[in-house]
Amino acid sequence: MRGFKSIAILLCLAWCGSPWAGILYYFSDGELVAFEEAGKISGSYLNVMRADEKSLECKFTFKTAGQSKKYAKRKIFAEERSKYFHAKANGYLHRAGDDWRIQIEFPSAGCRLFPWDFFSSNEKNANRFSVEEKKTAFGIFVLKENTSYRNENGGKLEINDSRRDFLWKGDLVAVIKKKDGFSYIDHYFGYGGGAYKVRSSGWVKSSDVGNAISR
Repeated sequence: MRGFKSIAILLCLAWCGSPWAGILYYFSDGELVAFEEAGKISGSYLNVMRADEKSLECKFTFKTAGQSKKYAKRKIFAEERSKYFHAKANGYLHRAGDDWRIQIEFPSAGCRLFPWDFFSSNEKNANRFSVEEKKTAFGIFVLKENTSYRNENGGKLEINDSRRDFLWKGDLVAVIKKKDGFSYIDHYFGYGGGAYKVRSSGWVKSSDVGNAISR
C-alpha cells in the first residue's frame, strides 16, 4: 500500500503538482507555435500556399537536442508529415530575444518546393519569426480522439451542445490548464488553415488529449 501511495504521489507531481510547466510561444505570422520547458524546446510549423497553380503544404514538428538555456544556437531534430511526404532532418534554432530563426534543409520534396530560402543551409537565409505572445502552459499535444467542449454547470463540466466547434482526432492543441480530469485547450486550425491561429478554446476531457509533440 505504501508503494502504491508513493507512485500515486509521483504521478500527481508529474501531472498536476505545479500550476504550469512551461512557456507557450505564439508568433506574429501564425505559422509557428512553440513550447519551452526545463531547457527543452519543441514546436510545430504549418504553411499552405499555391505556387505555379499547385497547392503546396509544409508541415513539420521539431525538438531541440538536449537541455540548454545558455546558447542562442541549438541543434534541432525535425519530422515532416503531410498527406504526401514523411521525412526527417536535422537543423538549428537560432534565438536572439524574441527573434527566432530556423535553419533546416529537408530531404523530401514537400517543404523544399516552397519558393524561398526558409530551409536553406545558409544561416543568414533562415526565415525569421517574432514572438507575439507568451502563455504559461503544459505543452503542445495532438488529440487522440474526436472530442467536444464542456461547460461548467454547478461545479461540473458537461458537454456544451450549443457549440459547433469540430475537434478531430489528430488536431493540434495546447493545454493551458487542468482541472479534475479535464484540460483547458487552445485549438488550432487544422489542415488547410495555413497557419496556427487559435480557432477556439475551452474544456475537454484530458483522456482525449494524446501525446505531446516533444515525445
